[in-house]
Amino acid sequence: MYLSRETLTLDALVVEQEHVLQTIQDLSVWWAEAGTSESPPFDALCCKVHDLRVALANHFQHEEAGEHAAVERGDAGATQDHLDRLVRIHALFLADLDLMTARLRAAQPGTEHESDVSKAFAGFLSRLKRHEDEQMHVLREISETPTGV
Repeated sequence: MYLSRETLTLDALVVEQEHVLQTIQDLSVWWAEAGTSESPPFDALCCKVHDLRVALANHFQHEEAGEHAAVERGDAGATQDHLDRLVRIHALFLADLDLMTARLRAAQPGTEHESDVSKAFAGFLSRLKRHEDEQMHVLREISETPTGV
């Protein structure tokens, strides 16, 4: 199930988390601006969604590897159930991105489908940001404990 056992240091994971959050913010701003054009750039968005998927898959592997290591060490609060939930959530986000890519490729400018795709993408980014904000909160709590990860 775990594609990588590479665990990052806590500091490196925090930096990566900050980068993911910034990427989400940048993509949200870009899409808000691009969406106001007469013909939204769905081809460019497809490329950005693909790049986001690659980055998230890598990031999710790091999060999962860190959580797996914490479970193996018996760290307080680290449970197999939490790890399994995290893996499921990550898989759903990646599946949503795959579906989003398919929907973007099928979107026709000026149609109702275009509006639906745009709303779905904005909703996806909002859910992803909420998840990543929660993960950042967890990382900050861990970094404030005397033992860290």
